[in-house]
Amino acid sequence: MFQPRIIFASTFALTSAMGAMAMSEEQATKILEEYFDIFKSTPLVLSVGNKDDASGHSQWDNIVLKTEDGDGEITIPWMRVEKKLLGGHVLTIAPEMTMAFDVSTFPDADKFPKMELVMTHEGLQTQVKGNEGARSFESSFENIAIKSVGDSGFNMDMVMRNGTSTTNLIAGDAPRSNGDFSFGEIDITYGFKIEDQTTQASSNTKNVSGDFDIPVFGDFTGENPLAGFDASETFSLTYKTDAIVSSSSATSPMGPVNVEVRADNSNTAFTLSDHIANMTSDGTNISYKFDGMSLGMPPMDAVIGDMVSVIQIPIENLDGAKPAKLKLALNQLTLSDNVWGMFDPSAKLPRDPITLDIDAQGDMRWTKKIADIAADPANPEPPVQMENVQVNALNLNAAGAQLATTGALLFHNAQFPPQVEGSMNVDLKGAQGLLKKLTEIGLVPAQNAMMIQGMSAMFFRPGGGDDHLTSEIKLSKDGGITANGMPIK
Repeated sequence: MFQPRIIFASTFALTSAMGAMAMSEEQATKILEEYFDIFKSTPLVLSVGNKDDASGHSQWDNIVLKTEDGDGEITIPWMRVEKKLLGGHVLTIAPEMTMAFDVSTFPDADKFPKMELVMTHEGLQTQVKGNEGARSFESSFENIAIKSVGDSGFNMDMVMRNGTSTTNLIAGDAPRSNGDFSFGEIDITYGFKIEDQTTQASSNTKNVSGDFDIPVFGDFTGENPLAGFDASETFSLTYKTDAIVSSSSATSPMGPVNVEVRADNSNTAFTLSDHIANMTSDGTNISYKFDGMSLGMPPMDAVIGDMVSVIQIPIENLDGAKPAKLKLALNQLTLSDNVWGMFDPSAKLPRDPITLDIDAQGDMRWTKKIADIAADPANPEPPVQMENVQVNALNLNAAGAQLATTGALLFHNAQFPPQVEGSMNVDLKGAQGLLKKLTEIGLVPAQNAMMIQGMSAMFFRPGGGDDHLTSEIKLSKDGGITANGMPIK
């Protein structure tokens, strides 16, 4: 069955080919051969109807890239490489090509034919420099467009404007591809309709730019698509954007539901080195708007002043544990009065901006390779093991209360689930005042509030000021738990 990720991988590879032309006299032919080597890392198999290798140029006609199962196909009428009089080569591609993909993984997809797309370009120029084993492809274009045709139940319209890119292909024992790219603007609109339910979404992104350095992995195989993956390789992809606007609309029996997301800018980076993957991202002035009036809900807005996330995960480190990390910071999260009013119409709770800070690190080890992972209900043990976790911060400020948490845990993996020992330190301010207000507005029944106050006496002790509680929670290897020295399990 053809998977949606294959649509993305194949479309990305071809779009990169058009925008970067990262991959054809004898030199012209060799350039085309090197160009199509990029598809060895995708589920596509190449066939060429005709090869014209004339003096000074090489042209391939009726080029078809097809998945092994036949569920996906890309057809390129022609691609040509010509030698320039002053040295170097220029690569050109047919101004229009087609793609078709099976949508059998979508709900009720058996009712629809294959999804068909047409890709066109304007102003595309690609200069090819260098020699075999060390090619450089420098491209620019006015726009590249991908548009759905036919009636597959899915529609898409994407345009990339004012793009440039440089891609370097480096052959050898460890072949790589590196370079940079920029797009002045990217517009995407897509949607699908199943019976009477319609979903439509669109996004506009300004000034996308970045760079990449990627190894060329082994040949793709349909039976085991990750067989050629090597986590010891070095991989990097970084990009940044200016303003982003994304909106979506879905119909329901009661009417439309609309969601809009905006951000002033964003930065994203992904790297892989020595079996450790790092993913970082940040953005500023991220706003969310929700309109569900048809569902009887008021319009709701939320704004995040800035957000930062860091995820570090070891990959396929079977021989020993490597460091893992998780950081998430949300600063100045504000909610509209309509959101607060849903549970606090009398405005008794402080509506100050909310902040969240999560910072944890530890050591993690894989017990098997990714390509060897298979779902087995009889063996639910995950393919990774945590050896220890250090909680540097688990902090939340909201509605007049402040929570601050630190701690350290050690995992004994001789059995599953593992035995855990360690301690957590909790500092809580303003909790009693918040509980009182929640009781006044009816979110917490008075009887439950009394129970919570009684239990807090077991878990917490007074801190250094008014409405200040602290607690030290310890976990022992045998499963015991104590709070401030008092056994609770």
